Amino acid sequence: MSFNINRFNPQSAAEKAVSVVGFGYDLCNDLRLSSCKPGPSGSKLIDIDFTRSRDLVLPAGVVVPNVPTSINCDKGERTRFRSDVISFNQMSELFNQQLSLSGKIPSGFFNTMFGLKEDG
Repeated sequence: MSFNINRFNPQSAAEKAVSVVGFGYDLCNDLRLSSCKPGPSGSKLIDIDFTRSRDLVLPAGVVVPNVPTSINCDKGERTRFRSDVISFNQMSELFNQQLSLSGKIPSGFFNTMFGLKEDG
């Protein structure tokens, strides 16, 4: 069984991530960067002030030029205290909670993350 993932180098991934800030996504499909969708005429779905920009410096020496000042980078949480094995329903519910959704029905994001596809 082969597992094919389109991987970016850190610079390309950072540039792509910044470029899709403000785009939408189809929760029933996928939340990956490649699936982000612009609004009408390629516009952002949220208002971003592009008149003030700066170079955004990220970990590992990655620099994304001309990033609006309203877009920031936070190093986030890095501490994992433990990892438990949980059931399919619990995992689906956890994914949904992270997306501010209720219920245990797997989202498109969940299905994509684990390579689950509809038969037929």
